[in-house]
Amino acid sequence: MKPPSNKAVMKLFLSVLFSVFLSSPLISKTVQLTLLSGEILIGEQLSETGDSDAVYSIDSKILGRIRIPAAAVQSYTVLVPIDLIPSESSASGSSTSAKKSEAASERVELGKTMESSELSEEKSSTARIQSQAVTLIQSVQGIRAPKSWSGNLRMGMNFASGDRKYTQTYLRGRVKVHKKGSPHLFQLAGEYNFRETEQASGSTYISDDRYDIEFTYRWLFSKHWFLQNASIMRMNNLKGIDQEVQNLSGIGYRARFFDSVELLLGSALGIKQSLYRDIPDNSYFMVNLFQELNWRPTPKIKLHQKMNFFQNPEDSTIYNYDLVFSFSYRFTDLLGFEIRYSKDFDNGITEKYNESSRFQNALTLYF
Repeated sequence: MKPPSNKAVMKLFLSVLFSVFLSSPLISKTVQLTLLSGEILIGEQLSETGDSDAVYSIDSKILGRIRIPAAAVQSYTVLVPIDLIPSESSASGSSTSAKKSEAASERVELGKTMESSELSEEKSSTARIQSQAVTLIQSVQGIRAPKSWSGNLRMGMNFASGDRKYTQTYLRGRVKVHKKGSPHLFQLAGEYNFRETEQASGSTYISDDRYDIEFTYRWLFSKHWFLQNASIMRMNNLKGIDQEVQNLSGIGYRARFFDSVELLLGSALGIKQSLYRDIPDNSYFMVNLFQELNWRPTPKIKLHQKMNFFQNPEDSTIYNYDLVFSFSYRFTDLLGFEIRYSKDFDNGITEKYNESSRFQNALTLYF
């Protein structure tokens, strides 16, 4: 048989001691008398010499001293004060501090275990995220556009300080589809420019806000000659052009020199429709002369020049042109740099805004 624990023995000892304590005649007891009539009296039982067992004497806080014949009492109950009831904590006595110390040690060990577990879970979670990131990168790297596809994206921000401060944002992209040996070429190009200029007084104004989108289809029907169709849409907030659409079809000539120089010359005829902010719908036929020169002195370096001239054949005073020069250097297959100068002139709008030029540099991403 398993011997009783110290805790049980201590509890039994205190219970016996408490019973003896309550039964002592030196201690007054609070009792509850339930009478046959149903009434309940609560008070302190008085120990009076000479009282017989047939009478209960109690001192009620409300009724004062009362003597009740035992024959009229249905039940007699001693009420134990709450603070005298032996509890598990008091019964444990001196073992409490030891158990508290033991419990504290257990909590510390548990805390260390939980902390170690949390660190392990955190490391595991980090490892999973890193693994997923590597998998994603490998998947993206595995994506390959068809060999007939090529393109680039140019992004630039230019700043100037001094008498004329400005901040310029430049974004330009191009996608070309041309299968090797195929006579067909498709090209989509877009450009966005925004510039904010600060005056000497500190006030600012928008000095450039425009975009251009151009889609070109070219069919090389012989070694040097090609047919071309170009659709162009542009918007220029500063010049008051809400929308301008051009569609041009024509013929061109392509020549190559030294395997590194390419020259294109051509002309086209089409229609131009402009929606100006202050002028009604304006549509007319136009003639286009275009020229493009590309030179690659090395595989990493490219010099590019392009010119477009447009004129209304019915009114020679309505014309416009744009001119571009650029230098590109390709650091890697993915990354490069470009310096670009462009100028455009439009004789059909207000003289204040009919001419503009831009000098830009941009980071280039190739694919």
